[in-house]
Amino acid sequence: MRILLSILMFLVGAGLIAYSYLGAFITLASEIERELYGPTPLSSIAKILHYINSGEIPQLAGYLYGGVFIIVIAILYLVGLLGKKSKNDE
Repeated sequence: MRILLSILMFLVGAGLIAYSYLGAFITLASEIERELYGPTPLSSIAKILHYINSGEIPQLAGYLYGGVFIIVIAILYLVGLLGKKSKNDE
């Protein structure tokens, strides 16, 4: 049961990280769409290149850090479970 709980926590953490990146790209797409109807359509291409070169992709940091935290807890919980000695080993 504890292994199943650890796997479930790992999947929830991975889902939160995926949601963070998906939300970041949706935010980036909406910003680029606003630029598309700006002075020239080429300004949206310039904005894409600017985001790629600078690494300033907007992220939902709360979900990203929360997912990483849950994954770390799941790994520590699993390692703690597997690291215990049984009473029969003595």
